[in-house]
Amino acid sequence: MRRKIWVISAALVLLAFQAVPTLAQNIPARESAQSLDGFTLALKHYPTPGGTPLLLIHGLAQNDRIWDSPIERYNFAQILQAHGYDVWIGNLRGAGTRGFRSDTPAGPHHWTVDDYAINDLPALVDKVYQETGKKPWLIGHSLAAWVFTGYLGGIEYTPDGQVRPNKKRGAERQAGLAGMITIAGVFSLAWEHSVENFMKDPLRSELDYYHSNYELELLAKNKPLFWIIPRLPGLPLGWIGSVLGLRFDQIPLIGKKLTEIYSGFQSQIIETPVFSMFYSPSNTNAEMVKNHVADGFEDLGPHLVEQLANAVNTHETTSYYHLDRPKQAYKYSDVLKTLKLPLLFMGGEKDRLASAFQIYHEGYLKSGGRGDQGSYNDKVFVAVPNAGHLDILTGENAAEITIPALERFIDDHADRYHQ
Repeated sequence: MRRKIWVISAALVLLAFQAVPTLAQNIPARESAQSLDGFTLALKHYPTPGGTPLLLIHGLAQNDRIWDSPIERYNFAQILQAHGYDVWIGNLRGAGTRGFRSDTPAGPHHWTVDDYAINDLPALVDKVYQETGKKPWLIGHSLAAWVFTGYLGGIEYTPDGQVRPNKKRGAERQAGLAGMITIAGVFSLAWEHSVENFMKDPLRSELDYYHSNYELELLAKNKPLFWIIPRLPGLPLGWIGSVLGLRFDQIPLIGKKLTEIYSGFQSQIIETPVFSMFYSPSNTNAEMVKNHVADGFEDLGPHLVEQLANAVNTHETTSYYHLDRPKQAYKYSDVLKTLKLPLLFMGGEKDRLASAFQIYHEGYLKSGGRGDQGSYNDKVFVAVPNAGHLDILTGENAAEITIPALERFIDDHADRYHQ
């Protein structure tokens, strides 16, 4: 009996690590760029000769998979390519699916948003411009918006390791882009309903729930936790894909029944409070989630986690610091008011991480958005109904709402901002 249990357990482990199903479509090309500190960064290219170049950048603990789903109807990048765009997907350090993986620096995963903005993104943007001869549109999800503001501020490291802006370099980078589009972007981490005010302003409805994140606020305030986390080499997330990717259907005799039970379990997982931070259940397909997490989640960098916690506690996106904020910490959002290029801000109405409220006030309005949505605007905000943090790109309404809004904005500016 014990031997049978071991055989079944071994079979489950092997099934968990089976390859992700792929589409029988055009195969993307691999391109590469060198980060400013010497690491090879991978780009996935879906080419359209002569098309407008789009550079897509992932967010925290993500990679190219968020843009390139194995399921055709959720494949953001290939939908854009089919519509005539020249699509490039950039992987930041330590990220990427098989064949498109960027270098991972040796040792602990202690890189930060500052490293992304100073060393990685400039190399990726320059690569697309050099290959196409055209100014690319910079399109980013989640943490990528934070990285973009650093890039456009021209930030650099000082000899003593601090972060400072370089206005001249920032102006040159603005001039080198056709525009910037952020989707579920992190410009601050604040919610309409805060745990600090839960007695005076409790959650009274489902809408209030989606405009709050008590869990993240309480975690960020746990200082003893952040004595420990920054000292860890990394925070693994690969187990999520292993759990959701189990293939019970290949187990003899009982496989079919187990698959039915587990499929229901997968759907229920998406509806739990933890997963609601990432997905709006009614806009999410369980099969898409399973395929995405199989190779779309990257291990968390401990210093990135602390940088995120600092943003929760201060409601500002700043350069990295440990525990207590120094006076010289660089405030990323300061650059927003100086930006002259076309800006589109998109947020999901059920996003519990980067709330549409935060994006509107801390991104759109601070960039000079006027609050009106006239027929022609250089700065536009779009709220995507029923969308959560990840499914704003991969959900049921992404192809009907998110992508058309993005394309409409690009097309509206095609004549005015020559490539």
